Amino acid sequence: EVFTHRNGRTARMEATGTAILILNDEEKLPAYITPSTEKIDVTNSTELPEKPKWTTLFIAAGKKDKVNKVDIVGFFTNKGQLKKEDIGIIEVKDFFAFVALRKSKVSHTLQLIKEEKLKGRKIKIAVAK
Repeated sequence: EVFTHRNGRTARMEATGTAILILNDEEKLPAYITPSTEKIDVTNSTELPEKPKWTTLFIAAGKKDKVNKVDIVGFFTNKGQLKKEDIGIIEVKDFFAFVALRKSKVSHTLQLIKEEKLKGRKIKIAVAK
C-alpha cells in the first residue's frame, strides 16, 4: 500500500497548513498520521450542481483572419441553423475564437457545418478541450 502526501507545502519549509485526507469507509488512516481528525459525513443525498447548459466550441480562426463576433453569429445562424438564443458568449482572439452553444444543439450543428466555410475558408471547428 502506498500513501503519497501532496499538499503543496514543500517550497515553504517550517510553514504550517492544513492537509485534508479523504477516505472511504473501507480505508484506514495511516498509522504514522497523528489523528487530530474531524470526520465529515457525506451522504448520497448531497445535491450535485446542475450540469452546464452550454458547450464551448473552438474555432481555428481569429482577428488576424478578419473573423469577428458578427461573422461567427452569422455562420452559426445561417449554416448551423441556430437561433440567436442558442449562441452564448463569443470570444475572438488573434488566431482563434471560442463560442458557447446550447449543449442540446452542438452535435447536430457540428454535422451541419463540417463541410462549410467561414469567410471563404474551410476552418477547423470542434468542441473545446
